Amino acid sequence: ADEVVRDDALFQAAFVHLGGLGYVNALLFEAAPRFLLGIVPPKAVLPRDAIEELARGDFARFAARFNYPDPYFVQVILNPFRPFTRAALVRLLIPAPEPLLELRTALFEGLVDFDPLNLLGDIIDLLPPGGRGELIAILMRKLYPEQPKGDVMPPGVPWTATTPDHRRHGDLFSTGIAIERARLPEALDVMAAASRHDDGGDTVFTLRFVQRSGGMLAFTRFADNVVIDLDGL
Repeated sequence: ADEVVRDDALFQAAFVHLGGLGYVNALLFEAAPRFLLGIVPPKAVLPRDAIEELARGDFARFAARFNYPDPYFVQVILNPFRPFTRAALVRLLIPAPEPLLELRTALFEGLVDFDPLNLLGDIIDLLPPGGRGELIAILMRKLYPEQPKGDVMPPGVPWTATTPDHRRHGDLFSTGIAIERARLPEALDVMAAASRHDDGGDTVFTLRFVQRSGGMLAFTRFADNVVIDLDGL
């Protein structure tokens, strides 16, 4: 344990398959100065040309469909049976000005949970099972507007507020694969056909876009990757 090893190849080999660290007990990294983000949650049908924009990495053009600037982050939740013709839930993290709303975050963080999915779960828990479906549909329409207003900037939040911990309300199936980003339309065709043929069940496809990991065993091994999370009941 008192031997210091500085070897780039060994270091990359110590990353485990999800990009986490294996037997590495210290790591120095460079961080960007603190900045704020705006969270935009539009709901829209994404035709094939929109998916092709994502496959090319043209995220600025994709965000422009909703009248918002080039985003820091894009996430898309698709219907596994009809990914090109049914409404998708989109999540954009866009640059935001430095507002006084930081004060709200400092005051309420840890006291009030503003995460819409957690609030939705808490409300559902209070309802009898027979009355949940219609309310969920109403709340989802509110959380994901059909026509986002690109001229209205969402409140700025720090990066840590964009991914709050979710309280689990039931058992969840979750797995994921990584594919080369350029092959996204082809992959969705294959996956949708499999869902329709083999009864995909109560699942969704969630798309996230990441670059290659340095780890030798990383599953994000292409220069540009789409991680497709398969989440369901």
